[in-house]
Amino acid sequence: MAALEHEKAGRIDERDKTEVLLEVLTRQRLVADSAPEIPKRRLEDLDHARSERSALEAAEESSRRKPPAQVVRMLEDSTPPPIADPAAPPLGGLKAAQPVADTAHAPSVATPASTCPQGPIAFRWIEPLTSTPAPKGEGILDVKIRLVAPCGVSRVELYLDDLPARPLPSPHTIAGAFEFSDHIPAAAGIHRLEVLACDTNSLCARSTPLEAHLTGAVPSWVPKAVGGLVAVCGLLGLSLLLRRRPRYAFYSGTAENRPSAVPVPEAVGLSGTLRRRLQQVAQEVGPAFPAVSLRIPDQPPPLSVDPESLGDAFSTMLRLHARRASGGGQILIAMGQGPLSAEVVFEDTATSPEEGSVQAILDLARPRVRDRMGLDQELELALESFRRAGGSLVAEVRIDGGLRTRMKVPLAIATHPA
Repeated sequence: MAALEHEKAGRIDERDKTEVLLEVLTRQRLVADSAPEIPKRRLEDLDHARSERSALEAAEESSRRKPPAQVVRMLEDSTPPPIADPAAPPLGGLKAAQPVADTAHAPSVATPASTCPQGPIAFRWIEPLTSTPAPKGEGILDVKIRLVAPCGVSRVELYLDDLPARPLPSPHTIAGAFEFSDHIPAAAGIHRLEVLACDTNSLCARSTPLEAHLTGAVPSWVPKAVGGLVAVCGLLGLSLLLRRRPRYAFYSGTAENRPSAVPVPEAVGLSGTLRRRLQQVAQEVGPAFPAVSLRIPDQPPPLSVDPESLGDAFSTMLRLHARRASGGGQILIAMGQGPLSAEVVFEDTATSPEEGSVQAILDLARPRVRDRMGLDQELELALESFRRAGGSLVAEVRIDGGLRTRMKVPLAIATHPA
């Protein structure tokens, strides 16, 4: 009963498990009762029922897979359709038939068995397909196709999309190769082209379908708009380039016409290095060099390094402040001494930089900072010089306006006699 319920519910696996269990129980009962004739007959009935059920299921499965009788008759009466040649080239362009001397067979479309012993008609679209755009989205498709007919051609028709066939002049001649061309008016878009040809034995073949793309004429305002956009972008880029150029006037006269060096008193050590570098930068800048106020001692303490090794770094800092104060500001150079280091301070009275951009002046990881006055590479070398000497370089904003840079350099270690 359980196996029957499973079978009605469609649970075939459960039914088989139940039958196997029943068979096992029956065999056990056979051994227990020692009366083999009754259980044995029951087992034979079960095996017979199982085999009949399997045969019935196989017959039902085969009948479900068998097509209906109408489909079988249609398949017997119909002929196999033409098989498109994948090697056929794309559309190229369809005029009156012109025999061609070359009779080499191009890639063809397979057709049913015919009475022509040389084979069916072969097609090849001739490239390139050309189109003539016209206003209002209309144009002309120039189509050309080549046929190789071993048994001649009796009828040629061109199909465009779902429109009626366009008959083409057929030569009604013997075997050979022929070219047909035509100019088809069509709307802009994608069109599907096919050619049907029949030989003198009335055996017809169809070419591989081909898609033709026809684009409409480009409006006259499009090139003008593109040209105007390119011109606007060019002017914008030029204006940005001019804005980023430095607006500082530097003296570029010859050595003979340069003003004399700034007179400075004689000094040694760090003070002498600062005064010589000040004289050199002032001579380079010329009349645009701002006024300078010096507060440095004539006999400064000795440093742990040679002051001349920091000369280029001092020149870079002087150029930075000179360019900032070239519009009428002043420069202050001062020096102080601590227990372990000497501090050199450069100040200018120019416009104070923005609070957020002060640290960016010496942060060389940030490129194109305006307050560096175009001295990016020189500032990088100056920072490296102070680091090698064991010193430091910082920048800050002056309370009364301007920029201040502080340079610390370690002092020489004093040696006492034994």
